[in-house]
Amino acid sequence: MKKFYNSGHGFYLPSFFFLKINTSEGLMNLDDLSERSKSTLFHEYIHYIQDITTLYGLGMISQVVDTQKLVNNDILNRADKNIVVPVPIDADSPSGFNMELFNWYEGDAEHDMMGILSIDKIHQISEEVGPEKMKVTSVVVSFTGILGNKDHFNFGAVCISEGMANLIEESLFDDVEGPYFPYQIAKKVCDFIYPELAVDPIHVALICDISLNSSHPGKFFVDFISEMHKKQYMPEKYLDLYDRFESYKFTDINGQSGSIYDHYPQLAELAKSQLKDYFTVSGLDDIRNWFDHIIDMGIKFRVRNISFWVDILNAPSKLIRRDNFVLLTKQFGFPLMSNSKDAFYFSHPKIATDQIVLLRAIQEVNKLLLNGQKGCQMKKFCSYPKSKDITSELCDEPWKRTVLENPCPFSVIWHMWGLAGISPIFND
Repeated sequence: MKKFYNSGHGFYLPSFFFLKINTSEGLMNLDDLSERSKSTLFHEYIHYIQDITTLYGLGMISQVVDTQKLVNNDILNRADKNIVVPVPIDADSPSGFNMELFNWYEGDAEHDMMGILSIDKIHQISEEVGPEKMKVTSVVVSFTGILGNKDHFNFGAVCISEGMANLIEESLFDDVEGPYFPYQIAKKVCDFIYPELAVDPIHVALICDISLNSSHPGKFFVDFISEMHKKQYMPEKYLDLYDRFESYKFTDINGQSGSIYDHYPQLAELAKSQLKDYFTVSGLDDIRNWFDHIIDMGIKFRVRNISFWVDILNAPSKLIRRDNFVLLTKQFGFPLMSNSKDAFYFSHPKIATDQIVLLRAIQEVNKLLLNGQKGCQMKKFCSYPKSKDITSELCDEPWKRTVLENPCPFSVIWHMWGLAGISPIFND
């Protein structure tokens, strides 16, 4: 699972429904935000919408939860209560294999480059992975850098997700900042394959959205544009891109072929079920209901209008597009958010709950067990306001905290998952 980032301005964590904006400003009122903060917030919000309205986003949610469950079960089945972290993943297990597949499909998230002078070649390389020797294709982009250097990278879902968010952000705001990689890559790839199509950046943004509704976004993006170029097909209107996409047939996880609309309910139900498996005790119905509501709403929204981004972007000015975008936020509300002061914000048109902060704690447990992170990064949150400070000398070893008195979010998750008494040993 790779963090979607916006340079130094903020980031979004896919599947955890958490975004952070590096500003001291409050985040509840959009009208009070500076242009820079609003631009960043909208960029990261696009990733939230990608999570709940695309097949790739829903699949990623299930994969992330499945990996966490695999790690938890591994720990609980051990006699030794001292666990070396990061906990290794069994690559031959179904969950481990799926994680490997998603890493493949994500492609590179980072690459040290100042810019691309020219793309030299895009080639698709198939390799056998996993115990079943499944053939998986990687999309390798070879290029010449602006300093004349030769290099390559793997093009996948991260470049497409970030490319889409950046292109939409640029359609809403002036003076958008961000790293060249991965922000500019999707447009650069489209320009290499079909330069005339890439002249309009909205074409590229919409094809990014379409590609995220496939299991392998990088391959689909390249194949979709290549086919259009081969047939010299140029859409007369933006909706034509989605009409073309709707004619495709896809194979589901059971090997059954069907239209894109056959796949949404299946993956949505799986994502909801997986997310609710995080919470194994009673009393957390609010957050379970929020999961149900946002995913149901996201898929219904997509099925009713598969091309909803066209409605937002097909407008004569940035101001009108921005107003259209605000309407989207009013429908879906905002996920868990924080600013540089670690003040937390959450809003939903129908559900109000303090339980949402447990998603942030799940992320902290995930980073401890899968990445070997030391301590907990929620100390600022747990100390604010001062009258409700629940920090203690154990914040750097939160797994030692109990839930009997002043429980912190981390300890709630740790105990709920049956991990009380487990002590991590850091593999430095």
